[in-house]
Amino acid sequence: MQTTQISSKRKWVGPKGDLVEGSSGPIEVSKAGGLLLMFSEPTTEDSGSYNCSAVYNIDPLNTGVQLVFYQDITCEDCPTKQALVIQTDGKIGCRVSANPPAAITWQKDSEILPDRYIIENDEIKVTGATSEVKENILCEQWSSRLESSKNW
Repeated sequence: MQTTQISSKRKWVGPKGDLVEGSSGPIEVSKAGGLLLMFSEPTTEDSGSYNCSAVYNIDPLNTGVQLVFYQDITCEDCPTKQALVIQTDGKIGCRVSANPPAAITWQKDSEILPDRYIIENDEIKVTGATSEVKENILCEQWSSRLESSKNW
């Protein structure tokens, strides 16, 4: 009786066509002899198609998996207090990053901003600031997976 085994020709190939190895990447051999693909600190750049191949007796085996790593919404350079000088043009801003990309909406007192506010995704341009701008302005961010908001 012949025993069947998976040969040592098993490997994982990453999304860029590179061989994913244990010494330089997220590979671990299980006690049962399987080749596990594991990530301890994945980034969005690790997303993509991974393919595993091996030889069973003389038959080639292939399988693949599509991995997507998401990044939480983070607000960068978003001080909670931002100042404008009355009767001058100015900006209020907050840079947001996320994967999938976040959409941003700006509101003032729970209402859509008037036309004198020019919204450019991560900042608001205010023409001729007045004392009414002193009210709270809310920046809401969301993506298909995440949601967050920041209040000024």
